[in-house]
Amino acid sequence: MQKVKEIFENIFFRIIVLIIIGISATLLLYYFCFGGDGGLLKWCDSFFIVGAAIFLFGCFQIVCNQGMFDLFNYSVANMWSVFVLREDKHYVDAIDYRDQKSESRKKHKFYFIIYFVVGILKKQMS
Repeated sequence: MQKVKEIFENIFFRIIVLIIIGISATLLLYYFCFGGDGGLLKWCDSFFIVGAAIFLFGCFQIVCNQGMFDLFNYSVANMWSVFVLREDKHYVDAIDYRDQKSESRKKHKFYFIIYFVVGILKKQMS
């Protein structure tokens, strides 16, 4: 139990240090790059672009979870296993790939929600 507590404290300490470094770097970046006129406007525009990109990534996650790119993923996975890893193919055909991925898709059905929430929050900030 003591060892788990030490690990948690170390991770928590590292997270706090990284947050402080990140905030300091952001403030320095703002001061040196956007300190003149229109700096806040540039930041708002960049937050909108990032928010829209994250939101669209969530939409792309929904499309991928429906299996729209299974044939492409199957061919890339087989090409990777044969040419790069020099192993046998992992999947017999595209239908075998789809069947093996269907269980994983059911478990990870709502992964897109976090992208929507973060994207909407980013858009609201701008």
